[in-house]
Amino acid sequence: MPDLPSGTVTFLFTDIEGSTALWERDRAEMAAAVARHLAILVETIASHDGVPFKTVGDAVQAAFPVARNALAAAVAAQGALQTEPWDAPPGPLRIRMALHTGEAHPQDGDYVAAPLNRLARLLAAGHGGQILLTQAVQQLVRGDLPAGIILRHLGTHRLRDLQEPDEVFQVVAPGLPEHFPPLRALPSHPTNLTISPTSLVGRDEEIAAVKQLFDAETRLVTLTGAGGTGKTRLAQEIAAEALERYPDGVFFVDLALIRAADYVVPTIASVLGVRENPGEPLPETLTRYLAERRMLLVLDNCEQVLEAAGDLASLLAHCPQLVILATSREPLRVRVERVFPVSPLPLPDLQGLPDAAALAHVPSVALFVERAQAADPGFTLTNENASATAAICRRLDGLPLAIELAAARVRLLTPEALLTRLERSLPFLTSGARDAPARQRTLRDTIAWSHDLLPSDDQALLRRLSVFVGGWTLEAAEAVTNPDGSLDVLEGLGSLVERSLVRRADEARAEPRFGMLETIREFGLEQLTDTGEDDAIRQGHAEHFAAFAELAEPQFFAPGERTWLDRCEEESGNLTAALVWSVAHDPVPGLRIAGSLWWYWHTRAGLGLGRAEVERVLRRSEHAPSHLVAKATRTLGQLALFQSDYETAHAAFRDSQRRFNDLGDTAEANRIGFLLGVLAQQSGASAESEQMMRDALVGFRQHGERMWEGLCLHFLGNSASGISSATTRRDVQRAEAFYRDALSVLREVGFPSGVATTLGNLGEVLLEQGRVDEAEATIRESLALRVAVHNRHGSPQQLQSLARVAAGKGDAERATRLWAAGDQLRRDLGADVPQASREAHERFVRSLEERLGPEQFAMAWAAGQRLTLERAVAEALTVADVVMTGLRR
Repeated sequence: MPDLPSGTVTFLFTDIEGSTALWERDRAEMAAAVARHLAILVETIASHDGVPFKTVGDAVQAAFPVARNALAAAVAAQGALQTEPWDAPPGPLRIRMALHTGEAHPQDGDYVAAPLNRLARLLAAGHGGQILLTQAVQQLVRGDLPAGIILRHLGTHRLRDLQEPDEVFQVVAPGLPEHFPPLRALPSHPTNLTISPTSLVGRDEEIAAVKQLFDAETRLVTLTGAGGTGKTRLAQEIAAEALERYPDGVFFVDLALIRAADYVVPTIASVLGVRENPGEPLPETLTRYLAERRMLLVLDNCEQVLEAAGDLASLLAHCPQLVILATSREPLRVRVERVFPVSPLPLPDLQGLPDAAALAHVPSVALFVERAQAADPGFTLTNENASATAAICRRLDGLPLAIELAAARVRLLTPEALLTRLERSLPFLTSGARDAPARQRTLRDTIAWSHDLLPSDDQALLRRLSVFVGGWTLEAAEAVTNPDGSLDVLEGLGSLVERSLVRRADEARAEPRFGMLETIREFGLEQLTDTGEDDAIRQGHAEHFAAFAELAEPQFFAPGERTWLDRCEEESGNLTAALVWSVAHDPVPGLRIAGSLWWYWHTRAGLGLGRAEVERVLRRSEHAPSHLVAKATRTLGQLALFQSDYETAHAAFRDSQRRFNDLGDTAEANRIGFLLGVLAQQSGASAESEQMMRDALVGFRQHGERMWEGLCLHFLGNSASGISSATTRRDVQRAEAFYRDALSVLREVGFPSGVATTLGNLGEVLLEQGRVDEAEATIRESLALRVAVHNRHGSPQQLQSLARVAAGKGDAERATRLWAAGDQLRRDLGADVPQASREAHERFVRSLEERLGPEQFAMAWAAGQRLTLERAVAEALTVADVVMTGLRR
């Protein structure tokens, strides 16, 4: 595609009039006709130095550096389309066209500029066969019009969603139709819709979806959503775009100030100018007035007058051409209603943040930028402020009202400074537009409006649910929010979901999960503190998630490992919140969590994070039960061991073992003995470590602890093989026997990560014996298991094992990439190579550099460091059916 013009650009938009009906009549014939029409347009545009940059269905958008060329292309294309011998059906296609000029710059093959919005509105006002243009284009071409072309002034028109009226011109050219109906602009239809002072951002899909409902003869559509999601603004835009459908008018009825259902019908009548006739009730008068009219009523803020739903249903039943578009924080619950939830705007992904140009296309960011520029015309989205801007939009849940209130602050604060002040957003997001409704001038007002309409039990449930971070299950809600059994939690959740204060997180889940917008949660926490319930509910929350962690721990080492790791990851916010509260108020729940989640922190959340949490709660455990302190201390030792912090690990294990011995818990003390053996092995004391593990193995078998027995056999294999140890007495046959015994036990137990680790090490000893193909198959199976269970922490070792396989097959470059990828991933996870293995690692890396030469080695190493985990796994396995999407971050 040629380069898109930049600077002063003239745009041409086209659209097929009545295309929906033509598609419905004969899809195959219409597809062929549309393809021919597109070919004509693209060819004509290109021949006039234009660039077609977007096709939306059967509509074309093109850019021209010269206005006269754009005009000539439109005339030529319209002429070719008029004379084309169209098949019947669908018959001649009637194409409307519009031209506008403005300042614009391309971004990623598209344009994001105000002129496009104005042009889209102008196109919608035209008719098939007509070419319209704005005064901006007329000013540029009037002195240099192509031969035979004149521009007819159609007057000043208010186009939908635009702040100012526009001068509109029609192209009159030989061979083209000249006479058309009046433009489809706001003044041509009865309406009380006002011109919005701001454009609507990021709602094209919602507008199209509601239009489809209207096309399907839906008579009552209710836009539902939390306060601040932009229901009113969306309804106004939908109504403006639907004007041509309703010759008897589109009328907006604001019910925000009405609290009694009896006043709804009189309010509608007042907006329509309907007066009560003597001797006839007003509902009958209104019904008779609407009975023969094709009209759209927009009823805004229905949530506090839901009892009037029956009156609205009666109007619809007796007025067959009446259509109602309602906004409400909960459904009206009448049979003819179609509920259309309005979600917050889509959010940027902070993990894979694109550059500023691409980020500007994300709807929540686009809204922030547009409103920020309204407050400060000098504001621009740059690569420097992109990260803070994206974080602001995520912190505010994509809630349009919150984003608009925040963006207004850029006249005083940079996005970076603004972000730091959003830790508590409700006090900060005040001072909305003076012409906004009072309930929308601050974010707190908007949420309080919904809260005050709730029954007292629902208010209690809402504020208690606010202690959850990142969502909750029904089971958790019942346990935490209803300690005295006074609430019907299931019924209350249903009510809060209907009122858009709580959201069902994933409709496809067998077990429902719920959540709330962070801004609503903040309001709920304020209410929880004000009612004095805060401590009791948070205590219950911490105890519930302590029990959850204890339930999860044995499942980590069983067939349900992936499921329970996923559940812990899903509850990570709640687990962290429980730990934070425990440190400040009661260490017992925190110690229970700390003693149970070492494997989760190792495989998923991160060693550094887990260790910091455990150390914080241990510092407050002076008077806590000794068995909880002992177990949490064991976790500290395990996390420190994984980080190769042997001094801290040794001290923690000794302290934990002493406590368990004092308690007479020989099983736990034996586990600590095994862990001390692993520590000795990894720190280089191989002879001592093997005896410690053999002693522990006897204890595991006495206690019937099969999982620990399997792990012990695995590490005895490590002692024999020299993996993770500094032994010079390597016996790969004995190591293989230990690993195969360990595999037998771990497969029986059903511990996927244990099987994967042992397979990986077995592959290493097979490689040592020259059994390369067998080794490769074994290591592949290991890595595939890691992927299946989403165990990122084991993946570096398997990547580097397959690097050894690649080196053994003579592919030193691939081996270097895989080794570098494993090395980088280990660093990213906060782990380190065991001390006893470091010399062997360094020796292997030197051998690769010698084989490739310094320059080629450096290039391969850098390429490996850049590999994402999924790409590294794909290269390592080279097996297309391995599912890697679970590892994507």
